[in-house]
Amino acid sequence: MENMINFTQDASTTNNQMKTIIKQKMVEFFIESLTEQFGEENVHMLRTGSNSLTNEIGFKVSLTDSDGFPQDVVITIDPKVKNWFESVRSKQPVPSFDFEEAAAAYDDYVVAKENTKAANARKKKEKIARDIKARAERAQRKADALKEDIPESEEE
Repeated sequence: MENMINFTQDASTTNNQMKTIIKQKMVEFFIESLTEQFGEENVHMLRTGSNSLTNEIGFKVSLTDSDGFPQDVVITIDPKVKNWFESVRSKQPVPSFDFEEAAAAYDDYVVAKENTKAANARKKKEKIARDIKARAERAQRKADALKEDIPESEEE
């Protein structure tokens, strides 16, 4: 477990208190890291939301819009500390968070999304080819009809 930030929970600290401590320390870590990258004037804690207000880490990046004007774009991060312990909510057991399982689920999601995207691209390409063929056949029928001086309405 090298390269990890380590915390120690003592007997007098509940799991939820420990989650709060970890989140506070990690928010400080993220703010320090983002401040090094983007500068102090571009990183701050923000109060966001319309009905249910939350505190989030916010930082700004610059964007030049299509008209050539500079715009500030704000990105927010709201870190969540996942349970490392099993709990019960509404008489239903809630298992501890499994990092490897969640990572594998994300990888599966990405693969499925790419497969769907590839299948849709293939279907679109096939439809375009069918449409081109149908247009060519229609144009050929019109040309043949003009050669024979047969009105187009009789052919169809």
